[in-house]
Amino acid sequence: MGKKAISFRNNVPEEFLRLFEPQGAFSHLVSLAKEPDNTLDLHFRVPQSGPPRATLYLGTSKVVDIHYYARSKELKIEPQKSKKIFKASNDAFRKEHPSAAAAWGQRQPIAEAIESWKEGNAGRDFVDQTLDAGAKDSRAKKFTDASHEGFIQASLAKRFEEFTVIDRESIISFRNEDEKKRRLKRIREPIANALRSLQEDGDRWTASKRVGDQVASFGPKNPSGFGGKLDALAVDNKGRILTIEVKGGYDTAGMGWTPAQVAVYKRIIEEWIEADPQAAREALAASLAQRKAIGMAGNQTVPVKGALVVVPVIVIGEITKQGSADTANERIDIVRKALKETGEPLAGLEIKQIHHGLPEDVDPKTGLVAIK
Repeated sequence: MGKKAISFRNNVPEEFLRLFEPQGAFSHLVSLAKEPDNTLDLHFRVPQSGPPRATLYLGTSKVVDIHYYARSKELKIEPQKSKKIFKASNDAFRKEHPSAAAAWGQRQPIAEAIESWKEGNAGRDFVDQTLDAGAKDSRAKKFTDASHEGFIQASLAKRFEEFTVIDRESIISFRNEDEKKRRLKRIREPIANALRSLQEDGDRWTASKRVGDQVASFGPKNPSGFGGKLDALAVDNKGRILTIEVKGGYDTAGMGWTPAQVAVYKRIIEEWIEADPQAAREALAASLAQRKAIGMAGNQTVPVKGALVVVPVIVIGEITKQGSADTANERIDIVRKALKETGEPLAGLEIKQIHHGLPEDVDPKTGLVAIK
């Protein structure tokens, strides 16, 4: 059977999964990620090319990757290598655990890799030292502060009673680059046209982002496009598929961009589902089942019958100034109206905001507010 034109997969081999289940060699990482008062998160990654891996995140930063090579039955433990925030802790670790430091970054037979992780408590020490360094360094604010994306991602990943995030930084794969360009152009074009019309009218919907091959004339020097990754893909208590776009509360300049981004990602996920509904259902269910196997999921299920409902969701971090909240509301509203006029009403859009550590639904009448 040939490669599918559009696909998504995030479930890892069972042998690898067992290492993270209760009593598994790396179950400690799962226990850490489940703690409610930190910004840790653990997710499996299955790239289109290369080995599957498990990544422990501190906010949006990697703490450690564990790669799995199925054919050779090997692992590669790859710790973060930051020469800034974590330099001192990394140097201390190498001095304290020279054997583990020398082995990590290299492919090892599974048993040897596990031994290098456990020997002298090396794995736990590395993670603990990394977290301690992050807590002490003001530059780690983007990992831990409630206004930043890293905090939001970790917060969403622990909301098991509401939904389960089955994948973060989700990427839909395409058969080849031509297929990808063709489909994405068709999906993005009407949304880009809506933003382009705002630009032509002089509406300040953002402080500068790229619209197709055009760039708004105001704002930051480094424009960006729609992005290539959905921040989070989740299943809620109703069995709905949530396409979640995250935006830091400090990023008032980019708030207007979020409705356009989530509209693109919603359409991509819908296109994937429509291409093969049963395969999509099975892929989502497999990812959810693996989250449950390691204890990082709620009681949600993927419906076995009926259409899969895709819901766009925007989650905003804490905003400290009411003026910034007012500007964000205005920009989001401008873009939503422009999208509606070009055939994308974003029906069912849900907007949440982080309030004192928790994502709460935003009252449409009030909109985003500054945290007091």
